Amino acid sequence: MINNGIKEKKFFFYFKIYLLFLAITGLYHLYYKHTGGLDSTISEWMINYKGGFTRRGLAGEIFIILSYKLDLPIRYIIYIFQSLFYVVFLFLTALFFQKIRKINYIILLIIYCPLFLIYHVAELEILARKEILIFSHFYIYLIILERNSNYIFSNIYLFITFPILALIWEPIVFFIPFYLLCFICKYLKNLKHIDWKLLINHFLSYSLLLVVLYFIINQSYSSSNEKLMCNYLKLNLNESCYMSLNYLDTSIKENFDSLFRDIKFSYIFRYLMVFFIGFLPLYLLLKDSIFYLGGIKLNIFKIFIILALPILALYMMGLDWGRWTNISYFYFIISTFFLILSGNIKINYKELNLITKKYFSSRLFLILFFVIFCFGWNTKTLYKGDIASIPGYRVPYFLIKTFIKNLKQ
Repeated sequence: MINNGIKEKKFFFYFKIYLLFLAITGLYHLYYKHTGGLDSTISEWMINYKGGFTRRGLAGEIFIILSYKLDLPIRYIIYIFQSLFYVVFLFLTALFFQKIRKINYIILLIIYCPLFLIYHVAELEILARKEILIFSHFYIYLIILERNSNYIFSNIYLFITFPILALIWEPIVFFIPFYLLCFICKYLKNLKHIDWKLLINHFLSYSLLLVVLYFIINQSYSSSNEKLMCNYLKLNLNESCYMSLNYLDTSIKENFDSLFRDIKFSYIFRYLMVFFIGFLPLYLLLKDSIFYLGGIKLNIFKIFIILALPILALYMMGLDWGRWTNISYFYFIISTFFLILSGNIKINYKELNLITKKYFSSRLFLILFFVIFCFGWNTKTLYKGDIASIPGYRVPYFLIKTFIKNLKQ
């Protein structure tokens, strides 16, 4: 007989070790990537306004100022902030999941899924990219919702922070529905008698964001603007333009054309399978659950389909399907656990335990499946990339290998 219940203290002890390993691995690779890496991990953070106003330029502009003020290379400044952002993200992850009660096998599969935390160190090209900020932003938003009965605090938070984040990484707008869902579940108590004042005040918190988006959408950034920025980086910071720095003058239409020119059925099928396999534990967790919104029982899967619709545009506009899947998975599972903690989702734990007993007849098979599912595969960054294998082996092996190599140099 398999005991499906897992003591929370035992889970959190091993989960902290897991997060510590990810922190050490991530910080190590960030250090060596900042010394000469030529992928988007660094270049994305160098985008600035020296060639004129452009999308995602705020962080680079701040880092340039700090580089001059502190008389430090901009790459070192970026490394320090990337490390800080990554550690804060892992710390907030630990704070969030320590609240989870009734840990079972299905929940473990969700938390350790390769679409979530290990993906950042399995695919080093996406380690500490700008979405790391929106992850932490969402965690903090949920903390504010949890600790405040007055919605004004969460609205002020969004009013101030959304425009700033949009100037750093504007695709955050595709994930606003998750913020709205959590807000409604927290404060809207009766769908039959809607509090319109509450909703109007919440939507007003997006007003400054809309102004920022207007300027981003209507920017006129050409190759000559990009050349000005690149010349500035070369002359003043001895940095060349590469990767993300070379795509600022690319239009949405050009991205669409590039995708539909090269797309193949095999790519689409691959990601359909990624979604099916990666999100399967979340489906099992929710399939027999009950979701209440404003006192009314609703189908949580229909709600999630609505939340996913804006994200489809991101898949069509950008080629980093692995990143989009990682970000989507984050928002879906964190929103789910928040709604469980807030009492909006009632999980049928008895049914979950029956599923585990039915499909995992022995402890050995249960452990093997966990290892293979959680550490046996991961997606690549670009949509063309095949599925990578055994990150549970590759990540520590590559860490040890490069560490020994660097010691010898």
